[in-house]
Amino acid sequence: MFHFQRKLNMDCENLSDGPTVINTSCDDVETDIDSVLRRLGSCGNSQRVLQLLCMIMHLSVSYQSFLMYYAANNPPWICVGNSSTFCEKNYGKIFDVTDDDFRKRCSLNRTEWRYTAAEPFSIVTELDLVCDKDSLAALITAAFFIGWGVGGIFSGLLADTYGRKVTQMLSLFLLFIFSFTLSYTNAVWQVILLRSLIGAVTGTCLNVVYVLLSEYSVPEKRALAGCILQACFPVGNLLLSVVAYYEREWRKLCMYTSFPMIFSFLLTFALLKSPRWLYASGKTSKAENVLRTMAKFNKCEPFEFVLQQSSCLKANNKYSYKDLLFSNCSLTLLVAAQFYGWFSCGLVYYGVSLESSDLGGDIYTNFMLTTLGDIPGNFITIYTSNRYGRKKTVLSSFLLCSIVLGGIAAVPKAFAHGRIVKVVLSMFGKCFINVAFGGFYLWSFEIFPTVVRTQGMTLCQVAARIGSATSPFIATMLGNIYAPLPFMVMCGVSLLAALSGVALPETNNMATRETFEDFTAKDRTVRVDEDEEILVSDSLK
Repeated sequence: MFHFQRKLNMDCENLSDGPTVINTSCDDVETDIDSVLRRLGSCGNSQRVLQLLCMIMHLSVSYQSFLMYYAANNPPWICVGNSSTFCEKNYGKIFDVTDDDFRKRCSLNRTEWRYTAAEPFSIVTELDLVCDKDSLAALITAAFFIGWGVGGIFSGLLADTYGRKVTQMLSLFLLFIFSFTLSYTNAVWQVILLRSLIGAVTGTCLNVVYVLLSEYSVPEKRALAGCILQACFPVGNLLLSVVAYYEREWRKLCMYTSFPMIFSFLLTFALLKSPRWLYASGKTSKAENVLRTMAKFNKCEPFEFVLQQSSCLKANNKYSYKDLLFSNCSLTLLVAAQFYGWFSCGLVYYGVSLESSDLGGDIYTNFMLTTLGDIPGNFITIYTSNRYGRKKTVLSSFLLCSIVLGGIAAVPKAFAHGRIVKVVLSMFGKCFINVAFGGFYLWSFEIFPTVVRTQGMTLCQVAARIGSATSPFIATMLGNIYAPLPFMVMCGVSLLAALSGVALPETNNMATRETFEDFTAKDRTVRVDEDEEILVSDSLK
């Protein structure tokens, strides 16, 4: 067993005269990249500014995921005629989604009932997407996630081939165009098409900005940076609720929420390219320039270094999804276990959120309360991922989420305070699944090496979007069969995810993989002890 130790100053320091050669052999590539970042300041001005830029970009697009919660909402209805026996007995009564007779309107003459909201309130009220058109309303919501999954496949290749920054700029520009155009549609097929395109570029933006920020960070700061970035997601949805509360017309809501993307697009010019991607792509000198720019912005005393190109990194060696999926059985199992875990995250996270409209009461209050459950989840992820590891954090969160969702399904309908109990349990469910989701982002980032990281993360995003696209149909179709059934299904999905994740390796305190060969190489432990020493071992912890 080979060990070596070296003293490393975590802040800016002067190096010896002359350039320092950073030896990037196949066995030591990651720790050398990280050592440069530590020397120039792992939490300096450059990292803070880059964190802020990424957070603004994340915030400006995150609410697209739940825009249809309001824009395609199915409001309560009321009898306005009394030609039928039912409406004669229930004239003037308001039926919301929790009422047993909510679907009774499907057997009534269309002139006998109306929505309690105005026609421009949502796509459902304007195009009358109820009863036999329920599936179209669900498809509008699902189209976003389908587009996210399909578009993400190509965006992963684009980001790994041409860089994270260029991909982010293009995606934000297209997102503004598609989102603004959505407010002028007048047919269901147009809405479905544009929501698919919006999903494709939204997924690209969120995925690339996470990878980019993580590649600016050293391993011990990565959980903090990533989870703070993820905290922008619920904040964006809370802001969406505020805008939707004051703007009750879906077309104007779509228009107003498209404008922040212009600002985010302009901010991309201030982003630095990923030094890890540049190095892994064979652009060593450009990677050095980025690191020197960061050092200058951090106000470090000048120091010289040279990244020596490793023989195990080939500038023209490009990998594809085929290499990622079919190189060998162990890699296939590794990807498959992550695929199902991300599928579960997408299905449960969005399923619980969409089901909040079926809990009864005010849709704005329900959604905001459920979304508030996300916020503590991000901070729990930061602490537990570093303290107990990525694996324990994700799998225990799945298990707890399964228990909570089972509890929601078990609440009797006749229970006087059933709505309050369901809302509270939904908040806990969102908290636990958000911990699992945030932990999986960090976990998968560290499992995939740099040369295929965006493609690997894209496959995970595709899995999550398949789950997300399934959630509207579970909420709509299964809910019509038996009200607690959606929560029962999500309970089982979460439990199975906790079991399947056992096959994945722990990555906490492990050196991040850089080359494709690192997939099968033994993990190297990298930890910072109390004396700020780096311990590197070629053996498993």
